[in-house]
Amino acid sequence: MYARELNHKEFGVFYGLLLKCMAEKGYVDKEFDREMLNIEAKRVFSAVDQAVIGLFAQDKLIGFAIMMFEQQAFNNDKFVRMDICYIHPEYRDLDSLAHFFETIYDIAKQNNCYEIMVSKNNLTLNDAEANEFFAHDGYFKNDTIWKANI
Repeated sequence: MYARELNHKEFGVFYGLLLKCMAEKGYVDKEFDREMLNIEAKRVFSAVDQAVIGLFAQDKLIGFAIMMFEQQAFNNDKFVRMDICYIHPEYRDLDSLAHFFETIYDIAKQNNCYEIMVSKNNLTLNDAEANEFFAHDGYFKNDTIWKANI
């Protein structure tokens, strides 16, 4: 198993996995706009402040992560915000996720980012798995976000 940044030639296979991810998360319904997802996926692939990382098993794409490189407005600290991280259910376990994040950390450091923000909603893990992964990998909960549907 290995991970690396995806190139433009791999967009089709990435997009297929992205659709599986959206379906698994319950986002594909009668309101789902597949054309808009395609446009956004292409934008992510070409954005200079984002990276799409692929996780491979026997040279088959089994997962992806979208990294957004950001900078604090006032202190200029650079950090990575994880948009989404998906691993196909057949390969989904904490070891695969940890292996995936090793590459994500390396890419973050190459871009002078030394902090990473991840929401458990961006991972396809249940609460117990997410808590175990975050606690084991040195994360700490720094805030609670209150959200309302309006």
